[in-house]
Amino acid sequence: GAGAGAGAEVTMWACAAVGQVAAQFADVEGGGMLLLLASAVAMAPGAVLPELRATRRALGGVVGAMLAASAALALLREPVVTALYAHGVMDYGGQRRIMHLVPYALAGTAPLGALRLLERAASPAMQRAAAGLGALVTAVAAAVLVRTMGLEGIALATAGGMAVAATVLAVRRQA
Repeated sequence: GAGAGAGAEVTMWACAAVGQVAAQFADVEGGGMLLLLASAVAMAPGAVLPELRATRRALGGVVGAMLAASAALALLREPVVTALYAHGVMDYGGQRRIMHLVPYALAGTAPLGALRLLERAASPAMQRAAAGLGALVTAVAAAVLVRTMGLEGIALATAGGMAVAATVLAVRRQA
């Protein structure tokens, strides 16, 4: 229906917003922007997902495709980041930092693909519940991980929040 899949965007942005707040505690100048730019690279594969019904086979295919895209982006992150950000937009140090952050942000690519698929079949109330739980998990994990891992920990916390939200929707779908 209209707005199908929009819940995944809400969950992604809820988790990312919590990550942006947590980045203020990472003691890295411009940390929030670096995290946002690395996440933009990592989430690009999810933007091209076709409209599929939320079946077990489709879920496996989407997660597999997102994992393959993540592996490719991890291997090609240097030329991708250079192509996106080396045109006077950012200095080389910032580009290197983003290249380092991309693999951590890529941990959220497969969960985002699963979310986009599963939320098409979920009720709006279930979408909101999954988004809220994902944001809560992101907040708790980011509070813990920012101390030991900095921005990398926040990226992993965001991925974890999306993974928890996708898992809730998958379990709820099978119930």
